[in-house]
Amino acid sequence: MDGGNLDDRLFAPERPVRIRMKPIKFPTVEKGIRHSKNINNYKSKGKKLSGSPKNSDANPCQSLACKSESSNWNTFLSSPQNLKYVAPVTYFKHALLLDGWDEFSQSAIRLNIELPNPFVDAGDAKVYWVAMVQLFAGYKALVEFENFGRSTRYLAWISFCSPLPKPLGFSTRNRILLHPMLDVKEAFPNFIEKLEKILNSCNTIKDDHATMLKRKIRKSQKRFPIKSKVEALDRTYLSRVRMATVTAYIGDRMHVTYDHESIPNDQGFIFSVNSEYVHPIGWAMAVGHEIFDPIENLDPLSESYFPEYPKDIELEVGQVLEARHPYDPYVIASASIDTILKHGYFMASFKSTPKELKRPTRYCFHITSAYIYPVGFCERNGIALRKGEETSSMGLSAPLHLLPTRPTHQFSEQLKFEATDVNDPQYLGPVTVQKVAEHMLYIHFDSWPLEDPSNSAWISADSPDIYPLGYAELIGHKLQCDPVSKNQNN
Repeated sequence: MDGGNLDDRLFAPERPVRIRMKPIKFPTVEKGIRHSKNINNYKSKGKKLSGSPKNSDANPCQSLACKSESSNWNTFLSSPQNLKYVAPVTYFKHALLLDGWDEFSQSAIRLNIELPNPFVDAGDAKVYWVAMVQLFAGYKALVEFENFGRSTRYLAWISFCSPLPKPLGFSTRNRILLHPMLDVKEAFPNFIEKLEKILNSCNTIKDDHATMLKRKIRKSQKRFPIKSKVEALDRTYLSRVRMATVTAYIGDRMHVTYDHESIPNDQGFIFSVNSEYVHPIGWAMAVGHEIFDPIENLDPLSESYFPEYPKDIELEVGQVLEARHPYDPYVIASASIDTILKHGYFMASFKSTPKELKRPTRYCFHITSAYIYPVGFCERNGIALRKGEETSSMGLSAPLHLLPTRPTHQFSEQLKFEATDVNDPQYLGPVTVQKVAEHMLYIHFDSWPLEDPSNSAWISADSPDIYPLGYAELIGHKLQCDPVSKNQNN
């Protein structure tokens, strides 16, 4: 992966295209930013448009989305009954733009904006028209193009957190043609005058809409700036960390290159900036964790860096617990503590190791990790526990039941969102929640065979590796496959 910040790829949607859509019932909510600019200069100047609307035989109520050869949410969102399965942005602890999202999205409802008009064939010319924001599904917004009350409705799904929506007046300032759908033009030849009466003193987005959003996203990258040295989980040997360099960002996901990498043509690894598997230099020395090729004579890390935990809970070597398997994230397995580290960390050993590995699996957890559970967790939640051969001879249970109760979440079965594969973080695709077990979600990657468990994973409800619908489009990442509706077979 090339070095440098990849955020220049953010907010680069292409000209929209349409797909069929059924009517939707819209809620009414509060208005947003005021707009009082005169729009007398909206009169169309330039070449005359010809031809007829694209797909003139299509459903009167339509949808549009960013033009792309890759997979997307277009078809899924074209069915109104699917909207109830979209997990809201506020469900995600680490979601980009989460701070103030409710106020931001609610104030955007009923805003008038300018957008490229995909319902008119203008050749290579830029043609815009006015639309109103109706509702949100994740980061995507449904907008309705102004039709002056005609029965034919023109709807569009857009990436609202992007430079695609423009404030009223954008076309005038940039000498871009404002033109309605051709049936609207025929019914209202004086459409500019009619538009003026409707839009004077209307609400619109801020002029710096896209810049403001981009600034918020870049703020999320401050934890580990580009070119900074970190200690990252060694993805070739999970019981240790190794030195790495942050080489690039795309949204809040960072690419690291391992220092002194011994694998030919290795392209590094991708982590969330909020990942528990990446640490500042000096973490391994402070914790007592194994590190490949460490730096000597480091200044100690501040105590404030390490997670807080109940000091009265004592862990001992030989105690047993249940944990998500490091190599098989779709499995919860029995494990035993084999080393006590510092600051609440410990090493756990899994005897139920994949056959291709010739050594037992050892993995570092913090006592507050979302991926360790007291003995009986699987039985209590109806989950098949993978047991090692030595399970019957294991020691006492680790007293994890004494930990404080985890915060509640709002995820439920059948909800859909986007997630990365923890074993292959370049994969970002739509998923469906198959089961909820307390704070854990069993997710399945859409469009992959459901009967193969490797296409699923256990993930914490507060994981930084799950994202609202539209996240991939927001940051300019490829969505790996199309989402699947509930009545479709995976």
